[in-house]
Amino acid sequence: MEYRELSEKLTFGGQPTVEELRELARKGVKTVVNVRSPDEEEVHLSTTQEKALAESLGMTYVNIPLTAKTIAEDTAAQVKRAIADAKNTGPVFVH
Repeated sequence: MEYRELSEKLTFGGQPTVEELRELARKGVKTVVNVRSPDEEEVHLSTTQEKALAESLGMTYVNIPLTAKTIAEDTAAQVKRAIADAKNTGPVFVH
């Protein structure tokens, strides 16, 4: 998985696999924020599977689906709030 660490507490990347989610948990990530839209092809995990796995690994899971058509000021603010709140508890991975 390609990713970009913007700070100690914030990393952006692609859709993680099962093993990559496990690795994120081992590295101390506390929250996964998924902004994939519901109509995206399920490459590795559905949002339901990803949520269950993330939570079983002790991570909080937040899903705020975005598309070019649905992104608006309020949706962007919701993502920004989710990331800011999550950073208070530890490292965040956004995809």
